[in-house]
Amino acid sequence: MKKLYTAGDIIEAQLLNSLLEAQGISSLIKNEGLQSGVGELPFVETWPEVWIIEPKDWFSASCIGKVQETADTFT
Repeated sequence: MKKLYTAGDIIEAQLLNSLLEAQGISSLIKNEGLQSGVGELPFVETWPEVWIIEPKDWFSASCIGKVQETADTFT
């Protein structure tokens, strides 16, 4: 597994995860339930992370991740 993206919130992570799944790329979200721990845990430890499961999917996933990052800068 390899980390693709650290999201600012769970909605952003779920959006990217959905985009990946629509392309047939296996991924998972880590730290999905930790945002309720902000204040008790270091905030950077609670950010949701999107991870790619299969190494063979890395190139395609990184292209989708770059498109997502670019879209975030225009909103």
